[in-house]
Amino acid sequence: MKRNVINLIVAGILLLPFGLHAIPISGQYVGTFINPLLTGSSSVTTGIGTDSITWGVPCDGVTNCFTSPGGITPPSSLIFTALPFVTEIGVPFVLGDVDFYNGTVMPGTDISGITLFLDGMQITPTLFAGSDSREISIVNTPNTGDPIASADRVAIPMAFFPAANAFGVIESQSATATVLGQFSVISPDQIDLNILGFGQAMSSNGFLEGFSPQSVPEPGSIALVILGLIGIVFQRRKCNNLKLIYETC
Repeated sequence: MKRNVINLIVAGILLLPFGLHAIPISGQYVGTFINPLLTGSSSVTTGIGTDSITWGVPCDGVTNCFTSPGGITPPSSLIFTALPFVTEIGVPFVLGDVDFYNGTVMPGTDISGITLFLDGMQITPTLFAGSDSREISIVNTPNTGDPIASADRVAIPMAFFPAANAFGVIESQSATATVLGQFSVISPDQIDLNILGFGQAMSSNGFLEGFSPQSVPEPGSIALVILGLIGIVFQRRKCNNLKLIYETC
């Protein structure tokens, strides 16, 4: 009797994620930028604590930076636009859009990173409500005659395939990319939000790169593994029974 109770508990733990798999999850994550990583004492930022930030002192081509007056730009900026979603466990969805403007700014006035804080307290069911913080690296590149090499990047470390972990934008241009997320079950009482990375660049001025070799196992794949293990257990039990009868297996 005690063994049967233990087996039922184990089965419940294994099957819980698959019961949750079909539950529709809806809502949206409100994103704000916090904790900028300054490159020096001259770093300049605005909009911290909002969904729209700027950084850097623009080159004016006269008193700073080796660029022509015609190359004057606004400061660099990053805007996160939250989008509503309906998804399920293991199904990628669009968290929102990131609009990145790559301004020509003075070295030492920029930033090397920012944290995107995602508030999902309004997500239903409430089991999935919560918050998540993800650091975004900002890669500031020297400007050369190569527009791709000169493009600055925003990157999400440890992004998961099939999303890209870096989004590049050509100098003095703006572009928008989608940010992908996915829910997974860590344990019967813990749900996790995976930030998959950037899913699509929606302008010729922007591009994705840095595909990660990591993969997120689908619940169906996990189910096959569990079924395989169950099959091995039954096969061994069958084998033991045959040994009692035929002394061979």
